[in-house]
Amino acid sequence: MPMRRPHTPRPIRPATSGMTLVELLVALAVFAILGALSYRAIAQMSDLERHLESQHTHWRDLEHAAHRIEHDLLRLAMPPPGTTTLSLHGPRDHQVLQLLVDERVHARMRPVQFRHEDRRLLRTRPDARPERREVLADGVDRLAWRFIHRGRWYTSWPPAGTDPSELPDAIELTIDVTGIGPLMRLMPLR
Repeated sequence: MPMRRPHTPRPIRPATSGMTLVELLVALAVFAILGALSYRAIAQMSDLERHLESQHTHWRDLEHAAHRIEHDLLRLAMPPPGTTTLSLHGPRDHQVLQLLVDERVHARMRPVQFRHEDRRLLRTRPDARPERREVLADGVDRLAWRFIHRGRWYTSWPPAGTDPSELPDAIELTIDVTGIGPLMRLMPLR
């Protein structure tokens, strides 16, 4: 019988450690794509945050404007009969709501006006020198007032044939805002 050679294990070549150049380039490309996608996602989130903050500020300004108007309406003065406390005058697209407000601090009545001018809702104090103007809201396309009195709606105040010192039961304010549309608020006075 033939003689067998003893089995000698072959020397095992150690596996190459590290990556080939192609593998390295593929890994870099994958990380570059992931980085670009991450950057784009963060940029979009940042843009969205700025947009939401802008919208929040706009809504907050509108709420402040409505609150300011309502606050002044609740402080309407009670003048002697025949004196106008509340009036709406001017052409339909430039109406001015004027009220006499009871200034308890100064113990006197002062006129306050709300008007739509240059796409802004303004609150003015015509008796102040110089006239004080406060911008309540920007981006206002239209401003409209309606009055309800004894179950009837009026688009002007005071209605003809009534005591000018008489007040309506409620006032409806409609503000048409760019990008939002018309917003309506009904403010009861009694």
